[in-house]
Amino acid sequence: MSLRRINEKQWYRTTPKADGITLVDEPWIKPFYRCNIWHVQGSKRGMVVDFGLGRCRCVSRWHY
Repeated sequence: MSLRRINEKQWYRTTPKADGITLVDEPWIKPFYRCNIWHVQGSKRGMVVDFGLGRCRCVSRWHY
C-alpha cells in the first residue's frame, strides 16, 4: 500500500465564507480532525483565529 504524497502548496485550502472572512483547512485530513483556522480581514489589519483542539476557557490561563 502506498500513501499519496502532497506538497506544501496542496496541504491547506482556503475557502472564502463572507466579505473579508476566509476558512483555512486541510482537505487531506478526515473532517473530524481538520484544523479550522479563520482569517478575518479588517480595514486596517487582519486577524487569524485558530481554535486548536477546541473551545476552552483561556482567560484564567493567560494574564495580560
